[in-house]
Amino acid sequence: MLAAALTVLSSAAHGEQAFEFDPAFLELGGGRGGADLSVYATSNRVLPGVYLVSVFVNGEAIDRRDIAFMFDGAHGGGEDAAPCLTARMFDEWGVNVATFPRLAQAGGDACVDIADSVPDARVDFDSHQLRLNVTVPQAALKRRARGSVDPARWDQGVNAALLDYQLSAAQYAGSNYASVNSRTTLYAGLRGGINLGAWRLSHTSSFLRGLDGKSRFQIINTFVQRDITAWNSRLMAGEGTTPANIFDGFQFQGVQINTDETMLPDSLQGYAPTVHGIAQTNAQVTIKQNGFVIYSTYVPPGPFTIDDLYPTSSSGNLEVTITEADGHTTTFTQPYSAVPMLLRDGSWRYNVTAGQYRDGISGSHPNFAMATVARGLPGEFSLYGGFIGAGMYQSVLVGVGKNLGTVGAVSFDVTHARSAVDLADSSTVSGHAFRVLYAKAVGGWGTDFRLLAYRYSTAGYRSFADAVQLRDGSEPAALGAKRQRLEGTVNQSLGRFGSMYATVAVQTYWGSAARSTVYQLGHSGNWGRASYGLYAGYSKGNGVPSNWNVSLSLSMPLEVLLGGARTRAAGGGSSNVTYFVSRNNENHVNQQMMVGGSSSDQRLNYSVGVAHSSQSDVSGTASTSYLAPFGRYDASIGSGRGYSQAVFTAAGGLLWHETALLFTQPLGDTVAVVDVPNVKGVHFEMHPGVSTNRAGEAVIPRLNPYRVNRIVVDQRRMPQDVEIRNPVSEVVPTRAAVVQTRFDSVVGLRAMFALTRPDGSSPPQGATAENDEGQALGVVGMDGEAFVAGLPDLEGHFIVRWGTERQNRCRVNYTLPGKGAVGAYPAMEATCN
Repeated sequence: MLAAALTVLSSAAHGEQAFEFDPAFLELGGGRGGADLSVYATSNRVLPGVYLVSVFVNGEAIDRRDIAFMFDGAHGGGEDAAPCLTARMFDEWGVNVATFPRLAQAGGDACVDIADSVPDARVDFDSHQLRLNVTVPQAALKRRARGSVDPARWDQGVNAALLDYQLSAAQYAGSNYASVNSRTTLYAGLRGGINLGAWRLSHTSSFLRGLDGKSRFQIINTFVQRDITAWNSRLMAGEGTTPANIFDGFQFQGVQINTDETMLPDSLQGYAPTVHGIAQTNAQVTIKQNGFVIYSTYVPPGPFTIDDLYPTSSSGNLEVTITEADGHTTTFTQPYSAVPMLLRDGSWRYNVTAGQYRDGISGSHPNFAMATVARGLPGEFSLYGGFIGAGMYQSVLVGVGKNLGTVGAVSFDVTHARSAVDLADSSTVSGHAFRVLYAKAVGGWGTDFRLLAYRYSTAGYRSFADAVQLRDGSEPAALGAKRQRLEGTVNQSLGRFGSMYATVAVQTYWGSAARSTVYQLGHSGNWGRASYGLYAGYSKGNGVPSNWNVSLSLSMPLEVLLGGARTRAAGGGSSNVTYFVSRNNENHVNQQMMVGGSSSDQRLNYSVGVAHSSQSDVSGTASTSYLAPFGRYDASIGSGRGYSQAVFTAAGGLLWHETALLFTQPLGDTVAVVDVPNVKGVHFEMHPGVSTNRAGEAVIPRLNPYRVNRIVVDQRRMPQDVEIRNPVSEVVPTRAAVVQTRFDSVVGLRAMFALTRPDGSSPPQGATAENDEGQALGVVGMDGEAFVAGLPDLEGHFIVRWGTERQNRCRVNYTLPGKGAVGAYPAMEATCN
């Protein structure tokens, strides 16, 4: 608070022209004399002390930390305190310290003047914004890709145990379910972990009980992993997934070491799949990959998008099943392809994996070893290749990628594979596969275009997964060798007309007329205060009948339909009305009208709706969800001809660290434990529902590993008797880390005082209010007015000080009234003796 108060009396930037302030100005109109305000005499005074400052290097925010300022003629001179900056700090901020002898030879904690060590470098301090601006020539910085974070800032976190869970139960009734074995479905997805230093133990499993009454428990993976920072790599032992950028990805049990792209800057990272679809009712969406159930959730009627799959879903096509409330199911394959293999000149990607093949389909688990490597070359070329070796399978791949400039980017590779697919006679088949990948982003048009084409020149080619499944006699490999596969996606921005996307995937087979096909087209936009969406989809899988559907959705604020009357949902939020209509290949038409809303803090959501369909006449739905500090809870009910449905879902997490057990929202992969000691009810921006418990702890979920994550206290919702001294904290966690950060607070009552001295005068403007320990509580303004925070009791005292001499201080005894209205502070007169 003292630092913030002093900045009001200081200039905008350290080093600007100093303007003298005449204390006699305060004596105009009968003011008091004798005020020792020498420390405030010039407008740009920066006083000694420790300041929490934001650090900018060449205009880019890179750090936030406490920095000591001191008077020292050797470091800044003049009348202002200068920051004590060390060679270690400059190294963390990206300066190539080793190339400048004076910096390199300085002690790690010794104050240095970078202007004396690095030509054309300088440091400026903006005291208004508490911003430290470091300007360094580009040649003096370490060479890093734009957006990278110095590994020295990566935080491995603390020892902890975690559990993420998603639980759902659905109860069905009606004539549509008369013949089923069970009318209750259950799903549980669990992901637990233990962190010890840099090591991470993780386990993911799922339980599913369907309408057939059968229970299925699957262990998706269990593994231990850690970073290898110097190599930008990850070492993993256990059950995992191979990368899908060179060979097709598959599940395995064994050991893997590979480049971890999340350690690289955003511009060098890859692509993650997103699932689009459409639901006719409150439907369950189940996603499988390689035979494992990796995701299950319930969605409301209309188009849906799922973009929060766990990292295990980083490769391989996704089998999506939509189970409607009336029991009808739709299944399609969501295509997922890699982008062209292109690397910057001199950069590497590699993967080495050895172990045992595993999936949820076949019974064979052959041992294998594989390795891939990619290298960026001059001229914007990239070379890549790899091999897979097993007793019944061998393959080799070589490829090249090229940036074609305005034309786009392309890569081409050839794979030769030899497979022993017949257990009876040990016969082998061999063949070649040719693959072309193309990508193009048209900046001026806002177009992102990706195309992937497979062409198998011989019928003898098998991928490793297909060879294992064919040898085992399991689906889907029983259809025969894949012949051609074509995938393409287009995302197009339409400016004020919204955006659209299109997806196509076609797979054909040798010796079979079977064909797998997926087409999807979507468009969304705004028209005035209304929003709309169009969707069309067609899919036909292996042995699955074809199906298609089209839909239109319209949504607008309820107040628009009511002629402009303002409407508010619970808690001051907003209300919307949505109309949805769809038609499918069975000529079933479904129409729905829904009204929904949310609270102002986005924690509470609700919707009610009525539907009319050509096959079940009238139906109704209602749903609500609530985001609490300790979890998310969803409930919905629906009823129509021949069925009724009730669904409840709970998702959350448990985190143990040191001696505390915390109940949290769903954790995600990487989290931060926030500590505001003994202060309950502190909220955080961009994290609805997260608030501190009685001990002052909270968990911030879903952080980005190896990135600067800003955690900001929501000052608008602070408890009335709490002030946070450092409302912004920055953390840079490693993958799956549990990092800690602390916010210092001043807890106490607040009041506005009109202060007078015994002679009728007021303490001078700029004087500080302090407690007995010298902690600043406030600053005196004009006419003796002082807003004081942090008073420990309703009755007590504080000190007002305006100089270093004993006579330049006085004591205020106060008695506050009882607690008033929320947000109101008492105002009173008091004598400063």
